[in-house]
Amino acid sequence: MIHVDDIISIKSDGNYMNIDNGGGMFPIRITLKALLVKLPINFIRIERSLVINTSKIKVIKMVQNNKRFKVNLINGKSYLVGLNYHVKFLEHAIIQNLLKRNKCIISEEG
Repeated sequence: MIHVDDIISIKSDGNYMNIDNGGGMFPIRITLKALLVKLPINFIRIERSLVINTSKIKVIKMVQNNKRFKVNLINGKSYLVGLNYHVKFLEHAIIQNLLKRNKCIISEEG
């Protein structure tokens, strides 16, 4: 059993979700849409097939001439926030106060 607080990211693969808790990937059979309604507010979709736990963000960087966010997670994985999810991610970040957390740094990357 995986505790929701241990989940770092969830990657969709059809009707299966691959849950990453830092100790491995655990597949479960559920759609992303159905799973999202069951998760707490700190989970946000950043790509069509990817959800991250915002409490597991290590660094947020601005990339591609300050047009995109790149999120580095505590497990060392990095993801670009999709263009269709950019505004929602920014709104979520402000609401959740991610941008002012000590562990989150906004920096520019060339």
